[in-house]
Amino acid sequence: MGRRSPRPFEIFRPWLIENWDAVVETASVRATQTNEPSRCATLLPQLSRIEGPVALLEVGTSAGLCLFPDRYGYDYTAPSGAHRLDPDDGRSPVDLACRLDEDSSLPARLPEVVWRHGIDLNPIDVRDAEALEWLVTLIWPGPDHDPRVARLRAAAEVAASEPPEITQGDLREILVDVAAESPADATLVLLHTAVLLYLEREDRERFAAAAAGLSRTLGRRVVWLSNEGRGNFSAVDAQLPADLHTGGRFVQSVDGRPVALAGQHGAVYETLPFVS
Repeated sequence: MGRRSPRPFEIFRPWLIENWDAVVETASVRATQTNEPSRCATLLPQLSRIEGPVALLEVGTSAGLCLFPDRYGYDYTAPSGAHRLDPDDGRSPVDLACRLDEDSSLPARLPEVVWRHGIDLNPIDVRDAEALEWLVTLIWPGPDHDPRVARLRAAAEVAASEPPEITQGDLREILVDVAAESPADATLVLLHTAVLLYLEREDRERFAAAAAGLSRTLGRRVVWLSNEGRGNFSAVDAQLPADLHTGGRFVQSVDGRPVALAGQHGAVYETLPFVS
């Protein structure tokens, strides 16, 4: 499927009018979804610090491409220079680039992932070519975003070799039940990126309470890793420096404590704003 560069609405309008019925039909059965595998580059600094095997549970997982941080390759640029990290079995076909503002954020290794599971209202099967093309369609057009398309396709091939299990449902209702399925001998990591803006404030706070209490509920260690925009969690926002400008980046928090600013497409990871 070809992709075109953005055009003025005056050019697009005649086509839209002529094809309006088809547009309405598509919009009635499709939902806006994204699945940016490059975000794994901003998750890895925290995942790499967890000792032993980890079980990943992502809410709002879409096609589950962010459930494979151990299968991708990373090009980090830090103050000390360039650093490359690949899986033990060789260079990955998926290259993710990220700039770090501190050497201390450099991951020393990839995590040992023994369980991958997602929750989504409208899960996407990476083996479904038509569904994958829908994800591609939702990436902004133009040459600036073409590399994102290439990464998505490469990540989808990786995921298709071992499709993650995705439970269709509402994260507000099935989180605990799905989390309880994870192996007890692994550290469960509950993660999400740019998901909670789709919930009402009361539902976000209810989810935050459930996530914060998941370790106690399950009786085992759980790490809650969140990449969300400022304004989604009042408790996290209250801990941010007063003069902090997020500049369109996510606020990354671990167990409800802000630790970094993360680029929305994984290109930057900054911890200096949180160094006291």
